[in-house]
Amino acid sequence: MNQKLELTKKLLPENISEKELFQYYNLWWKDPRDQDYGFQLTTEGFIALTDADIKSYPIKFEEELYITNQLTIWLNRHIPCPFFLTRDRIYVFSEHMAVQLMLFSGNLERFIRAKIDKLKD
Repeated sequence: MNQKLELTKKLLPENISEKELFQYYNLWWKDPRDQDYGFQLTTEGFIALTDADIKSYPIKFEEELYITNQLTIWLNRHIPCPFFLTRDRIYVFSEHMAVQLMLFSGNLERFIRAKIDKLKD
């Protein structure tokens, strides 16, 4: 079963119907396709995870971010944990990923370039 569906299921009551589970699944994830990537949360998903006391790590950007489709696709492919993106910060639900992003001072462009360069090697 995919990781997003598992997480969604864990946050909901055990007696929830399959139809309701998929309604929440589609409401909480920006890319609800059945895959183990694409962990970008909607506002409702971010609220659900924070209300469940799942620790998030906010990383403030050096400058306000212009969010493009290309950036969103890239982040969905390379951030292997739930995350919520705003124009001035990204919230990640993994300490390991938060440390990686902080090493780049919250500069997603440098982070992306480093990841791309690593893929080329």
